[in-house]
Amino acid sequence: METTEPGHAGRVQARDEVAQATVDLLQLNHPALLELRRQAMAAHGLSLRGRGLRKPARALSPSQARKFASDITQPDPRTGLLEPFCIALAEVALRFASKEEARARRISSQPRPA
Repeated sequence: METTEPGHAGRVQARDEVAQATVDLLQLNHPALLELRRQAMAAHGLSLRGRGLRKPARALSPSQARKFASDITQPDPRTGLLEPFCIALAEVALRFASKEEARARRISSQPRPA
């Protein structure tokens, strides 16, 4: 399963019929859950705007997005609990990092004007 397709922030997109049945059964795209996922992103200063993941003042670098994805999926050392929606948040951050890295490769491979 994937989360956050362009234009559908927070929605879970199934990759096959079985996954879609799970999404439907668990009502993972219920408006209340969509709003909670959006709030979780906002609580971490993340939003999907324009070209990609943004912190309040600037876009995250791919390495910052990957670090965030790694950190957010670790249990809190005091409570042992995971952050709500940590997997969805990490997936969004990793997808952003991959897209930005691919974009950087495309830009660096283009011939420079003389």
